Amino acid sequence: MKSILGKHHKTILTIVFVIFTISIVTYLLQKYGLEKTIEIIQAQGVGGMLVYVVYVSLSVIFSPLNSLLVKPVALFAYGFWISVFLAFIGSVIGGTSNYYLAKIFGRPLIRKLAGAGVLKKVDEFTDIVGWKAFLLLRIVGVNYFDYVSYAAGLTKMGFTQFALITYPIEFIWKIAVFYIISRAITNHTASFITLMIFIYLVSIYRS
Repeated sequence: MKSILGKHHKTILTIVFVIFTISIVTYLLQKYGLEKTIEIIQAQGVGGMLVYVVYVSLSVIFSPLNSLLVKPVALFAYGFWISVFLAFIGSVIGGTSNYYLAKIFGRPLIRKLAGAGVLKKVDEFTDIVGWKAFLLLRIVGVNYFDYVSYAAGLTKMGFTQFALITYPIEFIWKIAVFYIISRAITNHTASFITLMIFIYLVSIYRS
C-alpha cells in the first residue's frame, strides 16, 4: 500500500488539490454568488494579490501545484492586465528560483522538491539545452516552463541569457493565455470550467 501511494503521490496530491479548490469555489459561489465572491477577493487588496503571486511562484517550483484553475478567479477579480502582470511576476519568481536552485544545489534538491519523474524530464531537457534549443523550448514548450527552468540551471547557461530569453517570451505567453481564458469565459463559462479541469488533470502526466 505504501509503495502504491509513493508511486502515485503526485497524482493523488493533484486530485486532492483539484477537489479542494473546486469545493472552495463552489461553496463561495453558492453562499455569496459570483459578484459577492469577487468583492471578497478584491477587498483583500494588495494582500490578495501577493497571495496570488506567491501561489503562482510555488506552482512553478513544486510540480504537484498548478495555477491554471486560479487564473479565471484572478481575471474576474483584478481584470485582464493586472492578472497578466501578477501571473508574470509569479512565473518570473518561480522560474528564476528554479534556475538558481538547480544551479546551486543540483539534482538532489530537484528530486526532493519536484520528484524523481520531474528530475528525469529535467535531465532530458538538460541534454539538449543550448541557447537556440532553450529559445525554442520557451516558445513552444510553455507547459514545461518549470522543467526547462530547472534544466537551464544545470547547464553552463548564464543568468543574463536565461532572463533575456525567458522573461519576454513568458510575458507574451501570459497575455495569450489570459486572452484565451477571457474569451472562453465570456462565451461558454460552464464548458470552459470543464475544459480547464480536464487540461489540468492531463497536465499532471507530463512526466
